Amino acid sequence: MKRILLVWFFICFFKYLPASTIVIYITPDFVIMAADSKAVYTNAKTFEETSEKVSKIYKSGNVYFSLAGLTLNETQLFDVAKIADGAFKNTQNLNSAVKKIKATVAEALAQYLTTQKKNNPVLFKNNLTTEKYITSIGIITIKNNKPYTHLIGFIVTDDQQLNIRTQEEVYAPGSKRDAVYYLGTSGEINRYMNTIESNKLEPVRFVEKLMSLQASKTPKVVSPPFDIIKLTAKETVWVRRKKGTPVEFKLGDIESRGH
Repeated sequence: MKRILLVWFFICFFKYLPASTIVIYITPDFVIMAADSKAVYTNAKTFEETSEKVSKIYKSGNVYFSLAGLTLNETQLFDVAKIADGAFKNTQNLNSAVKKIKATVAEALAQYLTTQKKNNPVLFKNNLTTEKYITSIGIITIKNNKPYTHLIGFIVTDDQQLNIRTQEEVYAPGSKRDAVYYLGTSGEINRYMNTIESNKLEPVRFVEKLMSLQASKTPKVVSPPFDIIKLTAKETVWVRRKKGTPVEFKLGDIESRGH
């Protein structure tokens, strides 16, 4: 079998609100995105955890995206998915949408964390010391008839002033190598990737293996079923899909939440 050169990147995030594992496998011909289904929520007052099965892949026009880390607090109208969806719907092109997402999410995170710092300093401190990245967004689409992915990670660089900056990875049209990106709860995936030199599995099976490895290691926060989508210039194929996937917002949903 032909040897496949893989370049992999990982971004780890907090295990709350909700925990997620996202894997993106991209080549010059196609891009695959996989997401688990378990959401774990922590009560800010009691620290009690509850979980539920959710869909973590979103669709906005011809763009699909998924999230990890701190992404939602309904009582404070903090909703990264709706911010991203609004940007994709209300801007003229992908680059402009990404720019708007970065600015709007950073501002929303700063406002949310400022309130949390005031009202619950213990949880605030715990959140900022758990991992380097606090929120991430993985985006896939077909751009100029070529697979494209863009990853955005948000970092709190100053816990006093709550300065937030972003780090990005882009697999742009014209890239020649296969690449694997994994976001969220991904320690077991990272361990495995550091033990291999190449992948001999078919790409979808390889993605499923990575997702299963992480789920078996951290079942409390990551679990199947896994939603898996594959995009090419000619078609969109759902390899695995549960009911309710992908999540699509109506314009009224976005406006009613103030994004």
